[in-house]
Amino acid sequence: MAEVTGADRGRAWRQLAALDPTGRAAAFTGEENTPQMGARSFPGGIASGNMLAGLEVLDALSEAFQGAGGSPAERLIAALRAADRAGSDSRGLFSAALLVLSPAHAPLTLRIDYHDSDPIGALQTLHARATSGGYGRWARQVPCAEDPERILSETDFRD
Repeated sequence: MAEVTGADRGRAWRQLAALDPTGRAAAFTGEENTPQMGARSFPGGIASGNMLAGLEVLDALSEAFQGAGGSPAERLIAALRAADRAGSDSRGLFSAALLVLSPAHAPLTLRIDYHDSDPIGALQTLHARATSGGYGRWARQVPCAEDPERILSETDFRD
């Protein structure tokens, strides 16, 4: 972490959290970030944030992720929901995003920006659409790090 942040002239305003493939976590929060700010690491994960309603938001997120069932994406969405219930962003919640990387699957990156009422619910709906039906079938067949020459075994991706 020091190697990445040490040479950065803007490090006082940066926040960085990292998780390696073995589950080791590290975090950096520059002193100029807006309180409440911090990070919580837990087995196989890390939660970080700033401009939080309180540090209990990080605790709620990490506890929910560890206790949730389902896919990693579903566990992340459950964790976001718990963090929202714990107070979330001190300015209010308008956006939610999800990035899931796996050597066995194509990257999944979803985001909802400037939602008026429930960005996490909208993200959950988008996740369901992106992982089911024709699009979900297609996404499960595209090349990935573990199988870079994967070919489409199915060609009808209509819902």
